[in-house]
Amino acid sequence: MIRSLPHWIVGILLILSLDSKLLSEGEQNAQPATPASSGNPFDKFEHFSATLHGGLGRDQDRKIYRSGNLMRLDFANHYRITDMELPATWAVMPDRCARFPMPDAGTWPFFGLRNHKAERSVDPGSSGKETVDGHACRVERLTFVGMKSTATIKMKLWEADDLQGFPIKIEVNNLETGRLYTITYTGVSLDPPDPKLFEHPGTCDSISKPPRKK
Repeated sequence: MIRSLPHWIVGILLILSLDSKLLSEGEQNAQPATPASSGNPFDKFEHFSATLHGGLGRDQDRKIYRSGNLMRLDFANHYRITDMELPATWAVMPDRCARFPMPDAGTWPFFGLRNHKAERSVDPGSSGKETVDGHACRVERLTFVGMKSTATIKMKLWEADDLQGFPIKIEVNNLETGRLYTITYTGVSLDPPDPKLFEHPGTCDSISKPPRKK
């Protein structure tokens, strides 16, 4: 079936499906977690803009924005809006759009860890402090354990002092899948992004075709 789909849809599906088990782990019937109850360092950054490098989608120089439950990623010929509460993703091109019942891979780890408990400790190999990309950072180790599964994810975070602890670099070790990768964020701003960035069509078929020319 996927071979009959337009190339732009196939490409989006491949990115959205990357490590989809990790993206959806424990999100069924989840309630919003708070930093105090979960120890999750990603919960408190509800508004920001940055440039994403690496991660599940192997992104490079990808602009990313967050406003509450909405996250946006910019691509050369379209943009994607993920509603993390549903979850759902809209891929919007100038003449067409598509809606998928899953988050974009680039939204992780801000999406996907609500039903995990986080155990935190200072990184013993760095005395807890390092400088990354000109930012003095607190370095710590985290272990995320699924509350409804046995999934375990280990991370090393570099949290920038001048960005209220925003994790500008993350090393991830998914013990269940054996995947190792790094995520970095540059050009981080904690100011709320323009709300217009998160606009998307009110109605959008799962696979929408461009309008016919008259």
